[in-house]
Amino acid sequence: MEDAPATVLAQAPPFSHHPGQTSEGRADRAPDERQLPRFFAECVFQLTKQKYEQVMRRPLATHHVASVVMTAGYEVSSAQVVAMATGTKCLDREAGEGALRDCHAEVLCRRALLRFLYAQLETLLMSPPEETATASIFEAAGGRPAVFRLRDHVGFHMFVTWSPCGDGRLENCERRLPFARSPRSARRLSISLPLGSGRARGGLRTKVGGGQGTAPAAGRRGRRKTGGASPGQRKDVSMSCTDKMAKWCAVGVQGALLSHLLEPIYLRSLTVATSSHAAHLRRTLARRLLPHKRRVAPYRRQLPLLACLGWSTRRTRGNWSRLSVNWSHGDGHPEELAATSGLRRRGGTPSRLSGRHFFQRWRRLHRQVSAIPSEEGKKHHGRTTGLNSPQLNDWTAEDALRTRDAWKRAAVPYQKAVGHFGAALRDAGLGTWRRKVTQRPQLDCIPT
Repeated sequence: MEDAPATVLAQAPPFSHHPGQTSEGRADRAPDERQLPRFFAECVFQLTKQKYEQVMRRPLATHHVASVVMTAGYEVSSAQVVAMATGTKCLDREAGEGALRDCHAEVLCRRALLRFLYAQLETLLMSPPEETATASIFEAAGGRPAVFRLRDHVGFHMFVTWSPCGDGRLENCERRLPFARSPRSARRLSISLPLGSGRARGGLRTKVGGGQGTAPAAGRRGRRKTGGASPGQRKDVSMSCTDKMAKWCAVGVQGALLSHLLEPIYLRSLTVATSSHAAHLRRTLARRLLPHKRRVAPYRRQLPLLACLGWSTRRTRGNWSRLSVNWSHGDGHPEELAATSGLRRRGGTPSRLSGRHFFQRWRRLHRQVSAIPSEEGKKHHGRTTGLNSPQLNDWTAEDALRTRDAWKRAAVPYQKAVGHFGAALRDAGLGTWRRKVTQRPQLDCIPT
């Protein structure tokens, strides 16, 4: 299980194991196609536990951990952890240069997965043509020049120890705190615990700075009043992890930059260790996806298979909870971030998961792809043209795209898909998606 990721490509037939079957191939009794088989979820949990204790050198039991496990189909023998992170904090002020504002484990784990995807793209582009079939998890997307796709049998499965913050966690909190079901007590606890009441239930939620919980997002007619707190007492800085996961189900985990080079990548499953109520989490995600009917090719709705293991543990307290740690396959050591600053704990420098680092890698990949001769370019222009040349794509001229934000905006299909998803949520009365505040453009500017 510790072999190179490319070994996943050599495993036996794609999707050789399917949900609804046991490891011996026999059909489960009354299989639920929407639920991940428990034995597979247990495998994901044990792999994460082993890798966490190996890399972090700490017990998993008391920390909020998120991981991504890669498999060939649902073949357990091919499973390996490729990304992992811990964290429960979110900055309640403007992040500094290169700082990560949202240090929740699920968000950092998705960034760690992006780091793995960048490495796989770099491997593909550096490999000789005769080795590309086994060198990387990516392959060229047929009919789309300069775009790559995940190989059919490669799948990503996310694991989290706790239910994602936001609406996905409300059910579990209310089961543990029955006295908080009344509107008055729910309002009192709306900041300290992710509870809601009345109209707030089921809607979008934003994170409260410092890891104090979540609060209802602004609705179509402005911010809802919750908890009796004034805007100056509470700063909503990022959408809840539940809502971000719903977005990943609609537009993929690859983000805007990589959407220039990759087809959408969706999670196949989500396993929650401590929750025992998969139905509530499924309803929460489905409630956000069902109104989303205006889709832009190649984006789609893909709800992951869900599993909840009912594992019993307690949250950590103390200094360790102020740290966020991340690791990707191929990293020699984990990276520790100070959750109070969003920067590396030692030195105060930007994380390797920061947007600035990813943009530098993306620019190198873009130059490599643009330098590949294209037969289509020769046919249309009588000369060798890069695959991503503006002549072959309706992109803004490259000399005008000098910042990370500009390149993100230039990912038109992705931005349209995100816009349709946000509009569907708003029209369904679930609230308004809070877009990330654009930082100063010179921070991500490429020198001439």
